[in-house]
Amino acid sequence: MWGGDISAPNKIASVTIEIHGAWAYEVTYTDAAMVGQTTYHLHKHVNVSAAPAGHYHVHITVKDQAGKEREIEEHFDK
Repeated sequence: MWGGDISAPNKIASVTIEIHGAWAYEVTYTDAAMVGQTTYHLHKHVNVSAAPAGHYHVHITVKDQAGKEREIEEHFDK
């Protein structure tokens, strides 16, 4: 589960979650409630039970309506 507060002065357009490692997952997550907001509390569950054991990097990219992007990177071991 990934979550946290997102702040985008130019209003949120979308959030993309990517997981890279021995298994790859990518989804552009757009909740209609977040689009056009300047703040949003992200709470997203991603099922990694099918992923093999290994080290994974998680990239969460927030894109605002002015086209600017900000990326946060985390990692985990399974």
